[in-house]
Amino acid sequence: MPDTKYAEVATGGTFDQLHAGHRRLLEESFELGTEVVIGLTSDEFARKEGKAPKRSYRQREAQLNAYIRTNFPGRRYSIAKLDDFFGPGIASRKGEALVASPE
Repeated sequence: MPDTKYAEVATGGTFDQLHAGHRRLLEESFELGTEVVIGLTSDEFARKEGKAPKRSYRQREAQLNAYIRTNFPGRRYSIAKLDDFFGPGIASRKGEALVASPE
């Protein structure tokens, strides 16, 4: 297990096309946190924000799970549906850091 700085960190996104920016965001999250909470934008919230994901929430969730299991095996994480800008990370008493991009 890598030496991490925080017990729990949170991050989020739509993760429609898993690109280099998404991969870097996840790398940083798993570098910093023992456990990572990932807010995955719901289809409804994405549309509300003017995005039109090519993949459904379930497809994006499956793709994200597969990527994490392959690239961060054995690491603790959870994926939570993100229906607003705050998501589950803001309500967690364990959350110590938020990993975000300039977007």
